[in-house]
Amino acid sequence: MKECRNKNNDFYQMELWPNRSFEIKNIKFLFGILCIGFAVPILPFFGSSMGTLLLLFSVATLIAFSSLFIQSYSGGNLKEIVRIDPKEISVIRIEANGNKISWKANSYWARVKLYPEGQIVENYLTLVGGNREIELGSFLSPEERTLVRVKIENILRKIKSPV
Repeated sequence: MKECRNKNNDFYQMELWPNRSFEIKNIKFLFGILCIGFAVPILPFFGSSMGTLLLLFSVATLIAFSSLFIQSYSGGNLKEIVRIDPKEISVIRIEANGNKISWKANSYWARVKLYPEGQIVENYLTLVGGNREIELGSFLSPEERTLVRVKIENILRKIKSPV
């Protein structure tokens, strides 16, 4: 999550994205460890039909792992941009495939709702405004959603209060 505001304090902007605990630059290291892990048990059978069979299954497993890892990692390209100014609050959700979904409402009437624990999703976070309620930060942890709610409420409070 990254939060910023412009120099004149005209608007606030937050960018939300999923946490990636494994960086893509480490994939070569992981793939190398997996190759070694698959190769060591095959070495005693090298040159036999059993070795060939084990090699085929190992290569198929590595290919499946690679394709599933890439698919899973590309899902992390999801991002939500929340922009709040005195007149409008907007959310732009950029899907992993590049599609953009946007929502706008009047900042004065906008509200942040955090549904309590015990629901289907713990700390389900939504923004309400313009006769519509949208989910925010579906990819965040419950603690992060609580933090985002507090930040957005504070920004809305600053904007709504007369100076």
